[in-house]
Amino acid sequence: TTISGTGFDQNVVVKFGGAKFKPSVLSTTFIDEQTIEIEITRSTAGSKQDYVYDVLVTNPNGDSFTLSNSFTVTNQ
Repeated sequence: TTISGTGFDQNVVVKFGGAKFKPSVLSTTFIDEQTIEIEITRSTAGSKQDYVYDVLVTNPNGDSFTLSNSFTVTNQ
């Protein structure tokens, strides 16, 4: 999954918030200050419904950014 923005640091941390069954970030790859890629688990515990999450990005210096309701996991 690619995340685009500005001001990303090489040691950026990505987490999800908002709904239950939050995905876990397995790996984060810094591409450049505008792009990071993450690999996530899909932890919806067998649920058939879709979940929408907030994306929380934090740089090592403490700068933090949240994009509410911006990531959807679709279960079919």
